[in-house]
Amino acid sequence: MMPRILLVTDRYFGEASGAWAARAAARAWQDVGAQVDVFAEAHDARPQDQMPGVRIYARRPYSGIHHLRGGAPLAEFREVLDDARPTHVFLFGNSNTKPVSFFRECRRRRIPRIAWYWCQEFFCNGHYGCLPQGPCTRCISNLGFSSVLYGCGYNAHQRPSARNLLTGMVVRRLLKPEQLACEVLMGGSLSQLDLYRRFGVPEGRLIQCPLFYPRERTPAEPPSKGDYFVCSAYPRKDKGYHLIGPVMSHCSKSKLVISIAKAADAHDTVSRFGLAGLVGKGTVEIVSGQTWTSGLARLVARARGALIPSVWPTTTEYTLLEALSLAKPVVAFNLGVHADAIRHGTNGLLSPVADVGGMAANLDAVTDDDELYDRLSAGASRLFDSLTLSTSFRGPLARALDVADQQVRLRVAG
Repeated sequence: MMPRILLVTDRYFGEASGAWAARAAARAWQDVGAQVDVFAEAHDARPQDQMPGVRIYARRPYSGIHHLRGGAPLAEFREVLDDARPTHVFLFGNSNTKPVSFFRECRRRRIPRIAWYWCQEFFCNGHYGCLPQGPCTRCISNLGFSSVLYGCGYNAHQRPSARNLLTGMVVRRLLKPEQLACEVLMGGSLSQLDLYRRFGVPEGRLIQCPLFYPRERTPAEPPSKGDYFVCSAYPRKDKGYHLIGPVMSHCSKSKLVISIAKAADAHDTVSRFGLAGLVGKGTVEIVSGQTWTSGLARLVARARGALIPSVWPTTTEYTLLEALSLAKPVVAFNLGVHADAIRHGTNGLLSPVADVGGMAANLDAVTDDDELYDRLSAGASRLFDSLTLSTSFRGPLARALDVADQQVRLRVAG
């Protein structure tokens, strides 16, 4: 029987990386022979994002109260399940935007749940599992109590309110048993799978699979060997923006262009992360208003390489895949997916977490050495192919279906 997948995601339409990934996930499921339906917000639906054979069920926004009581979102979800009749539900993206009732309704109907979470917010009250000095897993067992002590928040300069911290802890306590009961949990890096293990997920339910990335996003413009690096992550502490100033202050030869989507965020980034002096000297340049399809891809194509100063890379960052797609050497810290995929001196350069001197030396080495650049560039292209070819997804997705079905049979028999 042909599998019927209901893809439950936060974003599906538009230019956001999560939307691109969701569309690529739908195609990957089709490639393994599944019928795919999508349950996502559709207020920003675009004709160019529609895919043959994929039905879209419009999802209305939910609020945190719907973790406590299903309400309208649960009624809507039930209608979708009745109409689509999926054999499996694929929960994709942020974990805490899927109400607890969704998990329970699938379990009640004996529909296997395959989950793939973007970040570590399934245990982290600050959403991104890091403190300024690096990765943090203090809340993996207590589901948020440590966040009260450390004042964790979405942004480094904002301490969350007591109400938000309490809400986060309640939501995570409600979600945890349902997340642990999912038949399969998938992740893009070995470190992410290890977090699932520490969270309590049984080994047999864990499956590693590359992040869904549409190869057609790579622009036709051939890359050239530029004289600057690009950093294009969103300006947050988990993305390492607090380390950009120290890193670039240690560089003697390298320049950095930071691309930030919104002009307001660009202005705030300079002051919040102490970059004014470097901008004044021309070592750092800030540009804004660009997306991957409206300027950023060309900026990367003409760069020397990509700087990814993240102190908590999660599944597989789109900034990594975007750089690799254009054969650009990546300079990053040695953790998460970067530690999994990048081989120092072969397809990128790594340094210990928060070692700003080491990261600066790596930037200067790529800037100063054409032979090193050429070697890393060739390695980056090979790595991109290994992470994004359609054949890379077929085995893991087929295995996810088998494991999910087996888990349901065991639960029924037990």
